[in-house]
Amino acid sequence: MPSDPQRAKPLAELLRPSSFEGLVGHAPLLAPGGILESYRGGARLFSLILYGPPGSSKTTIARLLAAESGAKVMEYTGSNFGVAEIRKAVEATAEARRSLFSGRVVCFVDEIHRLSKVQQDALLAPLEAGAIEIIAATTENPSFTLSRAILSRMFTVALKPLPVPEIVEVLTRAERHLAHPLTAEAATRIAEAVDGDLRTAISLAEVVAEEEPTSQVARIEELVAELAGFKLAIDSDTHYELASALIKSMRAGDDDGAIEYLARTLDLGEDPRFVARRVVIFASEDVGLADPKALMLATAGLQAIEAVGMPEARIILAHLVVYMARAPKSRESYDMLGSAAANIDHSRPIPLNLAGKGGRIAEELAKRGKLHRE
Repeated sequence: MPSDPQRAKPLAELLRPSSFEGLVGHAPLLAPGGILESYRGGARLFSLILYGPPGSSKTTIARLLAAESGAKVMEYTGSNFGVAEIRKAVEATAEARRSLFSGRVVCFVDEIHRLSKVQQDALLAPLEAGAIEIIAATTENPSFTLSRAILSRMFTVALKPLPVPEIVEVLTRAERHLAHPLTAEAATRIAEAVDGDLRTAISLAEVVAEEEPTSQVARIEELVAELAGFKLAIDSDTHYELASALIKSMRAGDDDGAIEYLARTLDLGEDPRFVARRVVIFASEDVGLADPKALMLATAGLQAIEAVGMPEARIILAHLVVYMARAPKSRESYDMLGSAAANIDHSRPIPLNLAGKGGRIAEELAKRGKLHRE
């Protein structure tokens, strides 16, 4: 195959479309009347969150929308879009609008779910005033990771995983960059294996195409097995398994084990706020009355984590986890609630002296002999 002067770029970048005509998938969103179509051409201010699984073209769509509006793009991730950067973006937007040609600035914020509470609060006023334009991307459900105030100021668009035929179409386009052309069977097998993740499909295609066409399918089966093993380490089941292991280690007083599971959880990219919320629950459910200060510490820790974000939030989490593991334990209040819930009887009358204003009136009438009390 002749040398490709552009091949220094990742293949996924080479295949990234330069216009919406080359984009695969998401036809309903881009059709007339679709939400993405309404943002094309720059008529609307961008306050947009693209929410979807990995490899669903979030970054591509964001760049194409910005390009069609003629905007200058400033790219950030949620972890580095700090208060200072937000101010700079607001200033750049104002300066562009004052320019002779009425320029435009759009901030692309990848992994917006990593914004801390301080960062989110700093965004509210500029978004409300239209002083900043943002196209954001996230693989995490924004309803769980962003404040209601932010969500009310940004429109969320949910992207679905790409279907098999669309992924095969892109892999066909990639052939001139590959060592050997992919067979139709190989391209289809790759597309079926990646659960709609186009980026992973392209990476697999690069490896498979190093084989002669007759050996490609066998190589795919090996890679798919490796991919399945990798996904097992990061899928939702393991997400909850690690959370469970962390809780059970703290419950057993095993601070070393708890720290190990905390480290593994964070290494897989877990949101520290998810872990902190589990610790808050643990402080009340498991430590409880044995150390009432534990709940105050856990709540303060959650607030601190929301304020500082990663990577420093991991230090606060380690503090909380070790404290909870070493703290005395009491499930007395939790068990009392469970017992009460299991024996609820709504037919039992509330004693008049406990029944509030209405109860006090009834009790007074009873004293006067005007109300029969059982």
